[in-house]
Amino acid sequence: HRLAQADCQRASVFLGVARSTGAPPCCQMHGFIHQIFRKMVVEYGEEKWVEILESLGIADDREVLKNKQYDDKLTVQTIVAAARVMEVSVPKALRTFGEFYGEFICSTAHLRMLESMGDTLEAFLRNMNHLHFILERSYRSSNFPLFQVGKVRRTKDAPEDEEGVTSRFMLSYSSKRGDILAPFLEGALPVLARKLHGEHIALKAVPPDADFNSTWQVVTQRILPGVGTRIVIVVDSLMSDCEIGRQRIEGHTMGIVREVTQQGHFVVRFDGCDDDVLIWRKHMRKLRIVQSESPDSGPGPSFWQWHTALASLNLGCCCAGQHIGSGAEVVQAQTRLMRRTSVILTEMMGGLPPDEVANLNRLSSRLETSDNPGALLMRAVRADRVAAGWDTPELLDLASQFWSSNEGRIEDYHLSEAAEYADLFVSHMWMEPENWIEVVGDKLSYGAVKATELKMAADEIAESVGGKWEDVTFWIDKCCIPQRHTLTVQCVKLIEDFLQRCDGMIVVLTWEYFSRLWCVYEWAAFLVYHDPSNVRICVDNFLRTDTLQFFVESIENFEMSKAECYNDADRDVLKMKVAKYYNSEEDFNRFARGTAVAMIAATSVRRASRSAKAYEEQFMPWIHLAVKLGFHDLADELREARPLQWREGAREAATSAAAECGGRSRTTWQGIFGQTIERWFKHDLKPELEHLRRQCVRPEILEDMDRKRAALLNGDHRSEPRC
Repeated sequence: HRLAQADCQRASVFLGVARSTGAPPCCQMHGFIHQIFRKMVVEYGEEKWVEILESLGIADDREVLKNKQYDDKLTVQTIVAAARVMEVSVPKALRTFGEFYGEFICSTAHLRMLESMGDTLEAFLRNMNHLHFILERSYRSSNFPLFQVGKVRRTKDAPEDEEGVTSRFMLSYSSKRGDILAPFLEGALPVLARKLHGEHIALKAVPPDADFNSTWQVVTQRILPGVGTRIVIVVDSLMSDCEIGRQRIEGHTMGIVREVTQQGHFVVRFDGCDDDVLIWRKHMRKLRIVQSESPDSGPGPSFWQWHTALASLNLGCCCAGQHIGSGAEVVQAQTRLMRRTSVILTEMMGGLPPDEVANLNRLSSRLETSDNPGALLMRAVRADRVAAGWDTPELLDLASQFWSSNEGRIEDYHLSEAAEYADLFVSHMWMEPENWIEVVGDKLSYGAVKATELKMAADEIAESVGGKWEDVTFWIDKCCIPQRHTLTVQCVKLIEDFLQRCDGMIVVLTWEYFSRLWCVYEWAAFLVYHDPSNVRICVDNFLRTDTLQFFVESIENFEMSKAECYNDADRDVLKMKVAKYYNSEEDFNRFARGTAVAMIAATSVRRASRSAKAYEEQFMPWIHLAVKLGFHDLADELREARPLQWREGAREAATSAAAECGGRSRTTWQGIFGQTIERWFKHDLKPELEHLRRQCVRPEILEDMDRKRAALLNGDHRSEPRC
């Protein structure tokens, strides 16, 4: 009883708000946490859960198991009650729950997203802040924690690393809830390390670093497979020096461990090979143990729903259940897949179907007498045909197939429809960066990332206009230009016209985007015709600590003459376009570099707001690059940004708004924060971009573009752009 009283006192800190003020709590817990907590408790007996409910005065557990946010007070009371019923301390209950949660999430269907966060636990934790920043786009009222991975604090008498130790680092954790959830993390991390990365870890709590609630020294060791273990070995360039006979296991990466030598090496017989292969211990990180049994991953909450639950806990794990969407969605997906298969077979047997050729020929004939070919050929595709969320894996797989190749077929063209306009012009690289697997891993496809990025962008547009994300429209070359027909050439010539007929542009920005000439031209051309605030940069899944320098170098070194192009014919076309629209090729280069620095820096404000270290790592490099490239005025305007102060001010404003209306305010701190960023962009950055445009683009082109934009707004286009 005394222990429970002490835990309840700590719980008051956990709530983060004095009870006497009557103010609403600053943190909330999602009902999914309660659902998973219940799963753990009933394993000890259904009567335990009933006893917990009775102690809380709850007659029906549906009151606490709904898929919504609950005040922290209820969650804390539930944990304290469970600890009392189970006759353990609250920290012990949380630690046990962390272990259960780790096991649970590793039995779900989206491990590829977890594994894409890094090949080791250390890499996984270094990417947690990156993952939380991505999630802030979807869960705008959430308060995510902050992690910091640093070098180990060594002393003179510290022992040297023992054999088998793969890493030793410091992990610091900061949360709005203080340190009360630290035991949960201590329970979950060992399970995640073992399940995801095949590592044992030892956690030793030490005095926390400044500005953090908890700090641990972490030591990881590789779990070595025993004789008879079925394993997978990843063969790549990093293993070129390995004595395993690369050519002997190429394409036969699964095998069984037959012997473990005294030196700790492994003798493996791979599938399809007649001889055993010796694998050195130093290459054990490239081994993955195959689970002997596939855990049941039946229908459950979606990937992003589980992330909402973890956001409630303010911890850095990622999880998902299998969710197949509504029956209608699945039927539609299957129907589209059947159509795709049928058309592919038709094309393989003889190219475009005759009726399709006839239709395209008639459209081509109409061009000869049309005084507005852009309007005649303009098309748009609905978002739900090329985008999907992580919570609908079947639809995501279908969308990923679309993005897996730039080879357009007639059924891709039929995904789009004739339209006067599109909401967003999609600019992107079709192929993933060459080092994609090295940076992201082999569990997450580039096509899936693009599909989910477009889904999030469509969600944001739909929210801003009060519509549905499915109704948002894109212009995408693969499905808006008829492929394998003479009209393809006509459409390429009209690319600027299509850009003008899109309210905004979404740029799926990888670290190799600015090395592709077509991509950079689309970027620069759109900013000639449109307000820069209408450009949405999807870089969250690509801009990480280990890729930031790739982005900086690609922009710093961009030159039109050095940019890659699919073929020389395209390069000649683009040279003519640049000569027509820009004062010189150097002005085109300058315009591309300057706008890139400004736009990516503006996108980085949110991630830079999470801590002083994030500001130094994520925002300052763009100020330095602006100075290096000679954009001194732009650098001065970037220095005017105050991300940390803006974020904290937004939180305080949201808390005040909630207090004034008894906790029922719809105002989120992220909404207030976003408005502050928009004002800064409009007041400080936009004039710099307009000045750069006037310097680099030919005056007659600017006048012509202004006339066309005015005409579009006055009649040929909708008067109020949705983006």
